[in-house]
Amino acid sequence: MKLKSFNTLILALNKETNSIENKGIDGNNLKGYVSIRFICLILTLFGLILLNKGFDKDFSGYLISALSIYIGLVMTLITFMFDKFNSKDFSYDNVDEKEKLILLKNFYKKFITISSQAVFNSIICIFLLSISLSISKMNIDIIKVLKGIDIKKEIDFWLSIKMFLILSYRAYTLYVIFRLFFRVIYIVVSSFNYFNKEMDKMKIT
Repeated sequence: MKLKSFNTLILALNKETNSIENKGIDGNNLKGYVSIRFICLILTLFGLILLNKGFDKDFSGYLISALSIYIGLVMTLITFMFDKFNSKDFSYDNVDEKEKLILLKNFYKKFITISSQAVFNSIICIFLLSISLSISKMNIDIIKVLKGIDIKKEIDFWLSIKMFLILSYRAYTLYVIFRLFFRVIYIVVSSFNYFNKEMDKMKIT
């Protein structure tokens, strides 16, 4: 696979996820929707303050193991949902049945798209956390380093670059983790809402 084609597929997945994430399966924008990106940015800032020493090795190891299992489970679920979608008969006899089938199709598309994006986020998380496990210098105490700097003297250029890169790495890693966390919650909640509505429509005679 060419790198250009690979990048195109990733961009297409991100674009599709962003376009449907704030919409219901009826295609309308969700009321009271708050940008998840903004929430993740705020949480990332708090995370940087709390994790001034970087990511704990045990935490990174456990999270990598959990994400590896999660990827396998979700990929199996995506395949199952797509098989269900392919086996579904989308023919209809009246307008009501058509509307139901449109909602069902949108649900399948939304579920598979966001689940695929969650798997992609999980892979990125594993890669980023592996860096923390492999390079011990990534886990330095930034606050301790900053306290040791004498601002009256000339600022060390390379040290500043090093601190910037480490902070950028931690910030991006935390942001991806929080995005993944909210997407998993989103998948569960949206699935529950759809199934619950469908069950409420069922009338027992």
